[in-house]
Amino acid sequence: AAAAAARRAPQKKKKRRGAKAPPATAGPGWFDMPRSAVSAEDRRALELRGVADPKRHYKRHDAPSEFAQLGTVVAGRFDGAAATLRRKERKTGLMGELVADGAGRAYAKRKFSALQDRARGPNQSTLKAKRKALNARKRRG
Repeated sequence: AAAAAARRAPQKKKKRRGAKAPPATAGPGWFDMPRSAVSAEDRRALELRGVADPKRHYKRHDAPSEFAQLGTVVAGRFDGAAATLRRKERKTGLMGELVADGAGRAYAKRKFSALQDRARGPNQSTLKAKRKALNARKRRG
């Protein structure tokens, strides 16, 4: 009887009618921290935070937990007026702040153009180089 039971094919698992809903809190070990209302765009920005800043290095690109909380930096009493963001400088989310950052945008543009140059290959010239050569020919002749 034991040999017959060992040869029997495994039974298919039955699907449950109602799938379990994800937990609303992180549990008592995390002081019942609620699930955050972070947008998918901001979650992606947090996931790729190692790419945004060339001076900071993280071990890996890992997605934050569903319970990760985002906060707002509030200037203290003694920080002065320079620490407080003006209304024009405030953005709606983390992704908006990253896009508005001039230094971050310049770094991303520089890295992207370097990747494009590498992908283009050594023998294919850019449009700028073609225009420069054309203008030089026009001046000569």
